[in-house]
Amino acid sequence: MPRFRGLLLLISVCITNSLMAQQKLSLYVAPGYQAANSRWSIAGNSNGTNPNIYSELIWKNLQCANVQAGIDYQYKQWGVRLNYNESFIQSGDVTDTDYGADNRRQPVYEGVFQDDKGHLLQADAALTYTFRLRGVGLTPMLGYVLNKQNLYVLPKRASDPADLRSTYNAKWQGLLTGVEAIFILGKHFDLTPSLYYYQLHYTADANWNLITQFQHPRSFSHKANGYALKPSLRLDYKLCPLLRIFLKGDYAYWNTAKGTDELFLTSGQVDYTQMNGARRQEGGMALGVAFSFRAGR
Repeated sequence: MPRFRGLLLLISVCITNSLMAQQKLSLYVAPGYQAANSRWSIAGNSNGTNPNIYSELIWKNLQCANVQAGIDYQYKQWGVRLNYNESFIQSGDVTDTDYGADNRRQPVYEGVFQDDKGHLLQADAALTYTFRLRGVGLTPMLGYVLNKQNLYVLPKRASDPADLRSTYNAKWQGLLTGVEAIFILGKHFDLTPSLYYYQLHYTADANWNLITQFQHPRSFSHKANGYALKPSLRLDYKLCPLLRIFLKGDYAYWNTAKGTDELFLTSGQVDYTQMNGARRQEGGMALGVAFSFRAGR
């Protein structure tokens, strides 16, 4: 019996070591820079007319300090990937324009403001599976993405009201799909292009803090369905088996279809009109470091 128990223990240790040797955990962190633009507009009524573009908000040239971090756990060819990305807006311009006629004609109000306080963040989780084909790793993935925009409308000129502090908080969330390929370029370099597609539901709440006819802190809200495309390219340099540095560049395009605008008045009345859609573009660069740990080593 002692010999039998010893044999079982030996088999158990061998199996455990074999399983652990097929596991890999990678961690990364990367500070960087991001530039962004964002816009939305509404029509004059729920039919999309009178005029077709009644009010339009544009945030442009948003300059952001960015930080990214993530974890990638792999067992054999399967994996789980978690990513977090946050950008802090340092400067940017905001325009608020109302029109009296279709196709942005006859502007009746034009305001120029700034945003140097907002932030953008994204968290996503995905299940991955890696195919290894003659030195190339091909990894499709499926998961969930949550992206938030915290945008401000703040005074820019001395003539602007000092207490202007309007906010627009948007949330994009839904299905994440993607694919990446890893090309091994010699002993030290890897090149990883990737492409992500998000199928999204869009919601937003705004507080136009100086408009006395609007309720506060929820003056109006937006709802729509949309999507995003995000290509990315990453170059890794292996310092040793456990440590690498990388340079990463990416671009993202976000867009929604037409949706609904709900306006909440202090009288208790709720007015509805057509939201023409929201659109944004982002691009950035990051320089990071990644650590890899393989169990059993």
